[in-house]
Amino acid sequence: MIIEKRYRVVSFINDLLLGVLYFIGSILFLTDVSQAVSISFFLAGSIMMIIRAGLNILKDLHINKITGPKKE
Repeated sequence: MIIEKRYRVVSFINDLLLGVLYFIGSILFLTDVSQAVSISFFLAGSIMMIIRAGLNILKDLHINKITGPKKE
């Protein structure tokens, strides 16, 4: 249970940062700032999405290691 809560907190922080990066990228894209700068924020947000998927995989692997595989 503690492990799940830790992954949930890290995932929440990741999602919050992802949203902030996309929001800033969107605002910068609409201003006179160089497109390279705004696209950099979008790319960083995309990397955060990949990290989100990785966190979910790590959480499942960690829980399976401790509890054993689920029998369906």
